[in-house]
Amino acid sequence: MRFRADRAGLDQDMRMEAWDDTAAVVYDRELLAEIVTLRFVEAHQNLTLVGPAGVGKTHLAHALGHIATRRGISTLVVRGDRMLKALRHARLDNSYDAELRRLLAPDLLIIDDFALDVMDTTESRDAFEVLTERHRAGSIVITSNRDPAEWHALFADPLRAQSAIDRFASASYDLTIEGESYRARQKPQIARKSAAYAQRAAK
Repeated sequence: MRFRADRAGLDQDMRMEAWDDTAAVVYDRELLAEIVTLRFVEAHQNLTLVGPAGVGKTHLAHALGHIATRRGISTLVVRGDRMLKALRHARLDNSYDAELRRLLAPDLLIIDDFALDVMDTTESRDAFEVLTERHRAGSIVITSNRDPAEWHALFADPLRAQSAIDRFASASYDLTIEGESYRARQKPQIARKSAAYAQRAAK
């Protein structure tokens, strides 16, 4: 089981059991309950996890990946910028088809931090290929700080953007998470001693 998760690129600490349900974040709990059944994967549908940095989008995406691997569902996690970089490099050494097949092969592809930056023509074409080739052939989970409606402006080619995003969004559940960053709560703190203790220690 651990081997499958490692091979998929999943973070071992990001499981549903470790999800902090007491955090100050707001989301549709009924929708999340449906998503964790992974019926959307069985139906070759998608999921978009949208929200500001630090609210747990990546954690949830990896947690879904762990559930999937435990059920024998082939899974792969990639970061958006690294995926596009790998495809660009693959064009140079004639391994593009193999790299694209790697992204199209799993039942569940998780793309973390998609649409952070403006894409050039090559990156736009590659994003188009991944999103359109997987349409109705496999599921994609995308985490993003931007709503899908904002992705269009990041593609170099408006026509490719419209085609790819329309296919993806038409088959996607959208879970928006809003609230405080988890990372602020994880910031290191020193243990504060009482004033009386400090006075005694200073003598």
